[in-house]
Amino acid sequence: MIDVSNVKYSIIPLSKKVIDDTLALKIKVFKDVSHPSKIYNMVLKDKLLNDDYVVFVATYNDEIIGCSYVTNVVFNDEAIILIEYLFVEDEYQHLGIGRNLLKFVLNNKKALEDIFSLKFSKCIIGYAGKDKEDFYRGSGFEYNSNEVYMSRRV
Repeated sequence: MIDVSNVKYSIIPLSKKVIDDTLALKIKVFKDVSHPSKIYNMVLKDKLLNDDYVVFVATYNDEIIGCSYVTNVVFNDEAIILIEYLFVEDEYQHLGIGRNLLKFVLNNKKALEDIFSLKFSKCIIGYAGKDKEDFYRGSGFEYNSNEVYMSRRV
């Protein structure tokens, strides 16, 4: 068992190594081994390499054990934080690390506004999956009418 008080949360600069390490963790957590997943991961890697994302991580003993890829969208003149992925290595799940990583992302709204030069009013989660709905609801996210994603005001 780990001492979760020793888990550190940070925004890390994008580099090829960070992208390779976090994508390897994503593939491990989501078991992304199908052909369409491999193609999508190549597209995501290209997006990450072109600085379209901010990467938030949870580390333990200097090893990345959780990650969130965050970007933005502007829809109807409203700037929105998009958490496209948030994942934690299997052996570290159900210890509050994912929830703390999500809080860290949301608490860094100002940093995201500075990075993207936008004022955000909402945060949305890319497809969460039915098994993760309670996790996001616990942090104030909800489905709104006619929406297929979960959101909350920030």
